[in-house]
Amino acid sequence: MNADATVNDVLRELNIGEDAWTLIFVNGRHARPDTRLAEGDTVALFPPIGGG
Repeated sequence: MNADATVNDVLRELNIGEDAWTLIFVNGRHARPDTRLAEGDTVALFPPIGGG
């Protein structure tokens, strides 16, 4: 990844579609797909879940 990479860039690189996640966290904080990443950041994705 380049120095200007965003969460969205990582998702595209890993071929993870928008239907595979509902929440994004970067370093334990809520983030958006356009959040810029720094060296060593941790990205966590939470998938949609169903229940009732």
